[in-house]
Amino acid sequence: MTTNEDSEDFRVYLMRRQHQKKWLAEANGGSEIAKLVLWAASNWMKDMTTEHSACSCCDRLLSPGDVPNAFVVLIPTVRDPEKAKAKAGAICPECNAHDDRWLIDQAINRQGLSPAAARPGDQIH
Repeated sequence: MTTNEDSEDFRVYLMRRQHQKKWLAEANGGSEIAKLVLWAASNWMKDMTTEHSACSCCDRLLSPGDVPNAFVVLIPTVRDPEKAKAKAGAICPECNAHDDRWLIDQAINRQGLSPAAARPGDQIH
């Protein structure tokens, strides 16, 4: 995925709540990607204790205490130590009913990214 503004490339990962144990097992097995996905989702949850955020796919406001059903995580392919390692966005229960491709397409469009064909390495869990 490429931003419209500065052409930074990202890998896109979808972590649904029902697959959280698989992500944890991959992270415990040494997967750096799984560690980053879990780290980004965890940071999003910590931020929600003090502020409101909208679903990554629609305008529904998520409140502190809401536990998202899924996260879309963007990980830059070229890591700059000055920038964030990864960025997560939560998915509300209504949007979570859609298929994986719809979630990713909606989330990347709302992030100002242009949808591109899935590349090897993009994962939908």
